[in-house]
Amino acid sequence: MENRNAKFTTIRAYMQRWLGLAKPVEVSNTATVETASVSEVNDETHISNASNIPPAPYDPELLERSRMQWQFGDWNSLTKIDIDTLEHHPQRAKLALVVACAWQQLNDHTIARRFIKLAKEWGCDKKIMAQLLIAGVYNTLGRSAAIEGNDTRAQTYFRLAVKGGGGDERLASHARSTNEIGQLQQLQLNKQNQNQVTDGLLSPKAPADSQDSASTYENNTPPDVNDNPFRPGIVSYAQNFEDVMLWRALGHIEKGFYIDIGAQDPVVDSVSKAFYEHGWRGVHVEATPAYAEALRKNRPDELVIEAAVSDRIGEMTFYEIPETGLSTGDADIALRHMEKNFEVKEITVACTTLAEIFTLAGDQEIHWLKIDVEGMEKHVLEGWGETEARPWIIVVESTLPNTQIETHEQWENLLLERGYRYAYFDGLSRFYVSEHHVELVKSFQYGPNIFDNFILSGSGGSYCSLLNTKLKQKDHELTKLEQNFLEQ
Repeated sequence: MENRNAKFTTIRAYMQRWLGLAKPVEVSNTATVETASVSEVNDETHISNASNIPPAPYDPELLERSRMQWQFGDWNSLTKIDIDTLEHHPQRAKLALVVACAWQQLNDHTIARRFIKLAKEWGCDKKIMAQLLIAGVYNTLGRSAAIEGNDTRAQTYFRLAVKGGGGDERLASHARSTNEIGQLQQLQLNKQNQNQVTDGLLSPKAPADSQDSASTYENNTPPDVNDNPFRPGIVSYAQNFEDVMLWRALGHIEKGFYIDIGAQDPVVDSVSKAFYEHGWRGVHVEATPAYAEALRKNRPDELVIEAAVSDRIGEMTFYEIPETGLSTGDADIALRHMEKNFEVKEITVACTTLAEIFTLAGDQEIHWLKIDVEGMEKHVLEGWGETEARPWIIVVESTLPNTQIETHEQWENLLLERGYRYAYFDGLSRFYVSEHHVELVKSFQYGPNIFDNFILSGSGGSYCSLLNTKLKQKDHELTKLEQNFLEQ
């Protein structure tokens, strides 16, 4: 018992150091708290010594206790923290994020998004938000591995789940894995004793938010596509002008948000690059390690998830085809590429679901979602789950890789039943518009044309190949001229 108490004391000390608490804060009986000046604390604290107004009472040990519960995986205790408790706490943004993570682990994405929205409004750092929410994915992977009986892999994932949380990661990961595995064992025992099926990972769903989730445009009313035939265009990077079509429908939105699944390169054939140049930001999901690293370097202010997307959380075999956009999780498609002499590398990658990715977005509007997963489209859409997220426009690659054989009949019903309307097919991808934004359908009456006023980046697709070839020839000629001049 003494050894166990010593471990808990050690973890507590590390947590205090991580949170900047040299010792527990004491509060007098009159609930008067001495506060530092605004310059000495983060932006969330708006209390100064210059003010004589006493701050609202709060629990000074709540953040430390919540972080400990997060380390141990005590999700039920964290979900007991309500918004009223957080409202006047000087560290309310971090607390809201920790509570959101707990609801995420209990698979209630509606409430999780509610607390994520609060964390954002209260000024929580985006990198911390991404770190903790992705840690939740690792925790779920750890539980999946534990259920499968793979203790080594489970321990690895639990260690990744607490990495960066401060303190002794070995002790923290041991506490997390012990608690999670213990819960799984208890659930299994309950299943045997009661002779009933339960997955043990889901909590009862809270009532859905009664407010209408459909947004209003206000000053972002989409213009009639015929109003200004010479409106400013974009530099197009996408391989088949997908960005041109999306910009025509959504160019009136300032600093919008997107999710790009199967993002590949940050520049070449990128659908998001033009939007990024106009102030938009989003989430990129890419399973190929080289492309994921390129995205992280090129888009340091965006979230990059290095994983495949499927209908489950766990791991999957992935077939990487280097330096192409053909990598896939479909073994049959990979075999066809091998028969055409493509190099195929079989690797194991983490996989997550569309529901988990929507959770990362919180309550903010998702203006467009692109799915380019080389034959895995149905699996991606089946992982949508019960989340209420509804991107305004969804673009799905809808032909068998490297062919003109259409495949949308395999998965289109999954979009139609969620209220999406087919709007446009460009020969490679199909565009769908949410029933909440049917006014955007008219933007897809015809393909890219001169009135879109776009210019080619020179980096994507076959459209620029002739021009690039001529430019290379000119560069070669100039190099030879320079050499001849220097030799004279």
